[in-house]
Amino acid sequence: MPPTDSALDLPLDTAVVGAGLGGLAAGFELQRRGARVRVLEAKGHGGGVATSRRIGGYLFEAGPNTVPAGARNLRELAGRLGLADRLVAADPAARVRHLWFGGRLRTLPTTPPALVTTGMLSLASKLRVATEALRPWQPPGHDTPEPSLAELLGERIGAEATDLFAGAFVRGVYAGDHRRLGAKSAFPRLWERLERHGGLLRGLARTHGDDGPPAPGPDVPATRLLSFPEGLGELAGALQRELGPDLLCNARVERLTRAGARWRLTLADGRTLEARTVVLAVGPRASASLLADAGLPDAARALADIESRGVRLVHLGFAPGTLALPPGFGFLVPPPEALARRGSSTTPPPQALGALFPSNLFAGRAPHGGAAVTCFFPEGWARGADEQQRAELAAADLAHALRVDQVPTPEVSWCLDWPAAIPQYGPGHAQTISDLETELARAAPGLALGGSYTGGVAVDQVLARGRTLALRLAGNARGVPST
Repeated sequence: MPPTDSALDLPLDTAVVGAGLGGLAAGFELQRRGARVRVLEAKGHGGGVATSRRIGGYLFEAGPNTVPAGARNLRELAGRLGLADRLVAADPAARVRHLWFGGRLRTLPTTPPALVTTGMLSLASKLRVATEALRPWQPPGHDTPEPSLAELLGERIGAEATDLFAGAFVRGVYAGDHRRLGAKSAFPRLWERLERHGGLLRGLARTHGDDGPPAPGPDVPATRLLSFPEGLGELAGALQRELGPDLLCNARVERLTRAGARWRLTLADGRTLEARTVVLAVGPRASASLLADAGLPDAARALADIESRGVRLVHLGFAPGTLALPPGFGFLVPPPEALARRGSSTTPPPQALGALFPSNLFAGRAPHGGAAVTCFFPEGWARGADEQQRAELAAADLAHALRVDQVPTPEVSWCLDWPAAIPQYGPGHAQTISDLETELARAAPGLALGGSYTGGVAVDQVLARGRTLALRLAGNARGVPST
């Protein structure tokens, strides 16, 4: 007989499937509003990619390392959890970013004057950038397909600057291709600023006016980067503690079926529970499988068609005196076509998509004088290599990028795979999700989608999605006011 659990005997208002940050945020908000909720996680712990690990004197992040200070959802949640005074701002030098170009790392230009003076662009490309503000942007008509990011930026600043800078950025954030991401779907804030200000540079120049009222935590500009002394895992840990027994780990949901006016969830070990409403805070493939079981084949196919990319992380810790890092946040490697256009060199580019330098950002990420580095590679990189081999290969690739003659030996390493973990917001993606939610509201009331493929992959977007769904469902579940 399957094991029993008294926590599953109670009739639930809401079941949340998945205990990443979005699922935890939804469960926390529902719990605070008096709903009977359970958050079900297949693994032995919650947090998803937002987990942190200390190995000796080094602190590494399984996923994102920082959030911008303008991340209001995270800051307000930290305040509610009593963590606001633990938020710490990154060293101001984190504003410096590097780009692989012409056989070495170069400082990435981050201001309009720097863009028109950089040696990484041709004269024609600089003129295109410099005159962008003089060419009012016209949004496409309602019947016009959504442009890709490459198409939008190519029209504004030219193909050369787009491939080089946007291409590298998209590889770093989405492990993807800027030619395949929808400009509005993947970058809604950029699109909004274009609409509001009529141009790219004009919109970026006015970001300082978007700060809003003061938020909990340090009083720093919205563009500064934040974390916690023990990493972003502190936030996930606090949410898990608040949920307490309402978080059930090692509870993989295998089937989702209707049970009259409620939903029945069947776990891998045979246990079942029923809830009036359900939040699917897992990836598109897992959600598609559950929707198929629930008798929603069209919705399942729509989610199964969402493209996702994976990434392989290699965290390296170098003892004091072993490796000197350049100042700044880290570096990115542009796509091959961008380097072939302007950055051709007899020196091949690194195999990594890029690398972060956490020990440059926050105190305590490495022993004094040591270095903590996170290298991220395409998911097919070093296939078949064990962890030690991957660490050695990553160290050699890092040495190549930094132009270090002797490959440094890391004192510690931690390798992680996130296969198909990053959804790719292709052109039309936002409309697809909107249409899908409309259809689910009609055909499957009480069932909500909360994965990172719905409303953005950034930490603050994921938290916002979790809270928004909780507020929406709280009233449906128990008549709790949803404001």
